[in-house]
Amino acid sequence: MIFRTLIFLFVADLLSADTPEEAVKKAHDELWRRFVYEHDLILDYVGLKGEIVRPTPEDCREMKPSALSWGVPNEDGPMFNGFYLDAMCTRWLITKDDEDRAKARRLIDGLIKDSTIGKTPGFIARGLATDGNTTCPMGSNDQTTPWLYGIWLYVTDGLSKDDAERQDLVQRFIAQVKVLESHAWKVPTDGPPSKYRGDFAKPTWEAVPRLLFIMKAMHAFTGDASWQQRYIAAAHEMVGKGQRERLEVCRIGMVFDPG
Repeated sequence: MIFRTLIFLFVADLLSADTPEEAVKKAHDELWRRFVYEHDLILDYVGLKGEIVRPTPEDCREMKPSALSWGVPNEDGPMFNGFYLDAMCTRWLITKDDEDRAKARRLIDGLIKDSTIGKTPGFIARGLATDGNTTCPMGSNDQTTPWLYGIWLYVTDGLSKDDAERQDLVQRFIAQVKVLESHAWKVPTDGPPSKYRGDFAKPTWEAVPRLLFIMKAMHAFTGDASWQQRYIAAAHEMVGKGQRERLEVCRIGMVFDPG
């Protein structure tokens, strides 16, 4: 939903802008004005004037409208924060502007909030209820991957203001991966209806590159040669019904099963 909205905003701004750069700035400013709420998380959608309808704590506890908060504006906080950090980090690398770095840090703060709100280690919440302290019980691999990706980018692109900030984020990344590893690469939820939502060990087009990214990033962050060895072994391991190397699964790309 947010991407459709941003495309609409971008096209509308492009038609009223003198240059592509001006159009991009307008779309960027509009996102920050309307789609980033007070807990530093990006919303899927809002009203034309920025109105937000979020679930109450009772809604979350009763899993309304669903345990995954599907169908409400705060359904995909870590997903959009992590992916928009790609743009924010690139923007800062170009501008070296303190305001751009501060916005990127706000997105990081939102990711940290989502990773500390639950009672289950490794759980990444999707978004927050109206009280700012309650969430629906299920995350997913689609939320955990951008969480890891966003932090990795922020650190590797050099946006950390000092070594203490860098080390804090690296340790959060490592801790998250260690939990996933302890669950055989399944993604923990924070309660029923299921214990897990997503599995990085599956031999599918979506899981395979995620697992390889995690192993490669862990080697970069820890300096532990065993992660590089595990990465190479996993990349060449034959997986799935077709018994293909994981690298071959990556080469083939996104192919859905029939039906």
